Amino acid sequence: MKILVLFTFDYSLKSWNDSGTLSRELSIYKELNKKNDATFVFLTYGDSIDHTFNLSSQGFEVIPIYEEFKKSSYKVINYIKSFYVPFYYKKRLMHVDLIKQNQLLGSWTAVLFKFLLNKPLFIRTGYDMYNFSILDKKSKLLQTMYKLLTKFSLNFANLYSVTSESDLVFLKKHFKKTGKVIKRSNWVIDCKYKPFESRYSNKILAIGRLEYQKNFKVLIEAFSNSDFEIDLIGSGSLKPKLQNVSDRLNCKINFLDNMNFEDLHKLMSSYKYFITTSIFEGNPKSLLDAMSSGCVCYASNISNHAELISHDINGYLFDNNQLQLKEVFYSNLNNQKYLKEISKNTYNQINITNSLTTLANNEFEDYKSLI
Repeated sequence: MKILVLFTFDYSLKSWNDSGTLSRELSIYKELNKKNDATFVFLTYGDSIDHTFNLSSQGFEVIPIYEEFKKSSYKVINYIKSFYVPFYYKKRLMHVDLIKQNQLLGSWTAVLFKFLLNKPLFIRTGYDMYNFSILDKKSKLLQTMYKLLTKFSLNFANLYSVTSESDLVFLKKHFKKTGKVIKRSNWVIDCKYKPFESRYSNKILAIGRLEYQKNFKVLIEAFSNSDFEIDLIGSGSLKPKLQNVSDRLNCKINFLDNMNFEDLHKLMSSYKYFITTSIFEGNPKSLLDAMSSGCVCYASNISNHAELISHDINGYLFDNNQLQLKEVFYSNLNNQKYLKEISKNTYNQINITNSLTTLANNEFEDYKSLI
């Protein structure tokens, strides 16, 4: 079984590597390749640099579009070129059995491939772009474009997956043709449980882009003049503003750059506490990874977090303001024995429900149902 994987428009292996997510994103394909009769062709929006990650030696074929097409400095030109890509690579890819589009953006290329190759199409989304555009207060024009792209993709996909129950409900509310939509959550990489008492006792871990969506100002406000120190891993346009807020409020915070997944995964198990203050999410990978590392997780009470956390059982939910965060965080802080139970509960649960092996098996069954 050979699967053509189309990358998100304008993304490449280098993009994944630069963001630190390369090994995590590849993990499910390696699992599928190792345990099932599945091989993969990655069609990326990269150039010759994508060959330097040596995936061919691991049994993967990599085709970087911009190795043969010149990438324009104007995005609109690259969008136009993406419509020609299926025609250019048609003969080379006639041997594939299935087309998989990774994320919604770029699905027009996948649909063209579907008809040119006469193969089934599986579109996988990690979050709902249309819903995000609404929540992120994007322009009405952009919201309309994402809505049309979603409708287009639902019409032509043979299978369309979302990662959360909330996304499934949203699609069913706003679109008619949702009979081919399934839920397939993000996976976690299992790691050995690190004893709770040996972790940092006065540090808090937070991870995410330094942008409006992640709402880190609330985190900084909640730990103003606190003895706790925050390690915030991520980059983004709001870093200077958040740095100024932390200085003004006397919040001990370390702004750390992005790191690759392997290092981050090892680091997570050194922390007792993980906090996310996001205003909206898909199926948040950083929260899933923190839970799988046995962190006691405190998450803003939004639907996508509430799917993962049962309050006071495997983590804590709080109304997204500094007073509620402080109240919930400090409520059981002196009961370390109880927090240790929470830590083990979340570790055991997520490493079963979201295990890489289970979700890879589910995806392989999806492939077989389409071929």
